Amino acid sequence: MNSGYAKKSRNKKIISKKPLIITQKPGVISESHRGVSSYNSSSVSGAVNFHPIKIVINSIKLNSGANHTSDRNIVIDISASKNATEMRMSESESYSPADITTTNWEPFRRYAPFTLSPGNGVKNVFVQLRTPGINGSNVLSKGKGASIEFSNPYLEAFSINNGEETTSQRQVTLNPKMTGNAREYRVALSRSGLTSSTWQRVNSNMNYTLPARKGNYRLFFQARGDGAATESRVLSDTIRSLNMIEYEISGADAYNFAILQGFRFSAQSRQGNSSCSFKPRLNSWLEMWTKGTVKVDPAKCQFNLFQSRRLNSPWSFSRFEWTLTDNAAVANQPNENAAFAGVRLNTQKGFGISSRSALDTIVIRGPEGSDWRDAFQR
Repeated sequence: MNSGYAKKSRNKKIISKKPLIITQKPGVISESHRGVSSYNSSSVSGAVNFHPIKIVINSIKLNSGANHTSDRNIVIDISASKNATEMRMSESESYSPADITTTNWEPFRRYAPFTLSPGNGVKNVFVQLRTPGINGSNVLSKGKGASIEFSNPYLEAFSINNGEETTSQRQVTLNPKMTGNAREYRVALSRSGLTSSTWQRVNSNMNYTLPARKGNYRLFFQARGDGAATESRVLSDTIRSLNMIEYEISGADAYNFAILQGFRFSAQSRQGNSSCSFKPRLNSWLEMWTKGTVKVDPAKCQFNLFQSRRLNSPWSFSRFEWTLTDNAAVANQPNENAAFAGVRLNTQKGFGISSRSALDTIVIRGPEGSDWRDAFQR
């Protein structure tokens, strides 16, 4: 009996119980038992679940998402997980200490001031966060970047003659829209021509003289502050230089078409009980009639022509040609800035006496090869 028991005892396996060791690795529990190592925590039955520390930057915005700035001092809006405690910023994606924009680790804040590097151009800004881990180590976030264009001055927009498409004058006005400290500008007919163009002082009346030859022209514009490092981007605009000629139109034709396009004609009694009226003659002149009904008083009328609207650009009134009778007088001849003509017409004394004057011809200036109706078209 005893010998049999002893035999069984010799054949019995003795298992040495080694302690279970758990080490911290992101998402992994390491186990040391019988030479078995590294199991995922989700696959170990009864294991202690470990959630690693993680910092996430959701988004960053520079100056609330602006595309450009003329100030080197900006604000970075950082949206991130709540466990971030420190941050650093740089225009270097590696946060190189040699980069003058790289900051030291500093306490995290949602809105952080940052100074861009000198010189105009697109600036890429990167942010990284960290928080303490176990055993004195730090947990770092992935870096996240955003860009903004810096230029001082910043050339926002540029137009010629306030955006007009055509001009009859060689000298045109330059209309840049700029922010920052613009001190000088230059302009040329080509982008490459800017390099040899002379810098001029910025002022409130910047002009450029187009070549004498008529045609389409594109002007390139650039501004700067102090020195080459502050040169703005280059913008351009186009304008068509036209050869302007005179067009003669009969008074009746101009009247009939202008009425349809919203121009106003009025005939007003100025004295007594006068009768005042317009009578256009087909393809001919525009008659203006006045008739007195009071025997002792002369009739007086005032006729106002082409009111309430201006001719379409670049058209303009040049002159009117009249047939004036009975002491009629032209109160105001038209010019390029005023589409108006007033005619005062009197009759002789006498009951039922009528009189007329006539607008024979209208002369307007417009682009060569155009239809005169373009001047009035609504």
